[in-house]
Amino acid sequence: MTLLEVVEAAEGPIELQQCVLSGGPCDWVDVCPIHPAWSRAQKAFTEQLRSTTFEQLTETDRAIEVGSLPTSADTSPHPERAERRGVR
Repeated sequence: MTLLEVVEAAEGPIELQQCVLSGGPCDWVDVCPIHPAWSRAQKAFTEQLRSTTFEQLTETDRAIEVGSLPTSADTSPHPERAERRGVR
């Protein structure tokens, strides 16, 4: 099972159908200047969720727990360290 499947089951399709600028239907007849960049970002977000499985999330959680998760250059840290409230 992927993260995308769970998010869409809970929230519905994540694909935005409204224009970011006008708030109306998004179409190619009256395309806005944000459309190409927004479409690429939306596709990248969806693909990331689609490629993330719960098995991977479990492995990441284990690595966090034992302190062996490497810090990735493309993952920004939280500005402040917060107390972990999650239940395992």
